[in-house]
Amino acid sequence: MTHNDPLEQKKIEILNNELSSIITNLKQKDFRKTLSTIKSIPKKCELDQVSKAHAIQKRNDPKKLHPTRPARGDVYNVIILDDNVGRELIGNHLCVVISNKKKNIYSEKVNVVPIEGDGNVIDPKNNIKLTNDDMASGALDKDPSKIIAADIMTIDKARLDIRIGTLKNYKLNEVIEMVKAQIGIK
Repeated sequence: MTHNDPLEQKKIEILNNELSSIITNLKQKDFRKTLSTIKSIPKKCELDQVSKAHAIQKRNDPKKLHPTRPARGDVYNVIILDDNVGRELIGNHLCVVISNKKKNIYSEKVNVVPIEGDGNVIDPKNNIKLTNDDMASGALDKDPSKIIAADIMTIDKARLDIRIGTLKNYKLNEVIEMVKAQIGIK
C-alpha cells in the first residue's frame, strides 16, 4: 500500500486524530512516558505478529505443541518493553521460567520471575541471590544478580527472546519455594 491509497490515507487520518486527542489531554509530566509508549508500538505489533504465527504453528502441529517450549528453570532474556505502570519492570530483563512442563509445552503463555542486577542488595522476603555458580548452563550478564520472586509475571511466549541458560536444581527449588510463599501456598 502507498500513502496515495485512499484506505491508507483514511487510516493515517484516524491515527492522527487519535494522537491529537491524546496529546491534547496530556499533562506535561506525562510527556516522557507517552513518548516511550509511542516508540514501543512497532515492537508490540511485531511481538503480536510473532504470537499469531506461533498460534498457527501450534494449530497445525499434530500434537498441538507450541513451537516455543522452554523448561522450568530456563533463564531467558524477556522483552518487557516500556508499557509499565508505576513500579512495574520496564525494558528487557532476564527471567526464570517457573511454569510447569505441560504449560511450557502447550500454552501460548508462561509464568516467569524477573532477574535484576545488584545481587548484593537482597530483601530476603522477596529476593533470592543468583550467581553464575547457581547456573547449570549459561552465564548472567550481572554477577551477582537477584531473582525477584515477588514479581511473578505471565507473559506470551513471543516475549521470550534469547535463552541464556538454566538454573541448577537447588536454586530452582529455592525459587519455587519463595514463589509459593509469595502467593500463600506452603
